[in-house]
Amino acid sequence: MKKGLSPYNVMAGTQAIGGAYQFTRDPALVEAAHVIWNMGSNILKFKLEQDKSESLKPHSLTEIARDTPSVRTVLKMPFTHYLLWAYSISTKSNQFHPDSLQKEYEEMYELTCYILKTY
Repeated sequence: MKKGLSPYNVMAGTQAIGGAYQFTRDPALVEAAHVIWNMGSNILKFKLEQDKSESLKPHSLTEIARDTPSVRTVLKMPFTHYLLWAYSISTKSNQFHPDSLQKEYEEMYELTCYILKTY
């Protein structure tokens, strides 16, 4: 390597979205996150949604992040980068409509503040 150049220091990541199989009793998201971490990645992409086995009825993305055990578990893991695939819950029937954009923005802003302050 030439003097002054640093090595390429980016790790590949993968996602935990839509897995159709499980090998453990952990929730699918938690199982996938452990596998991704054990592969050596420090990046996790997942869909921010309620775990289907939970009976919670969230009204916002922040409630999902705060109240869904599998989501809390993976957000506490030592990944350095998280990519969240998320759609507003509060405007579910009217997403991306000009009349609902402010409410969608506020929901995403609230989620971002919660994650930054909590994790």
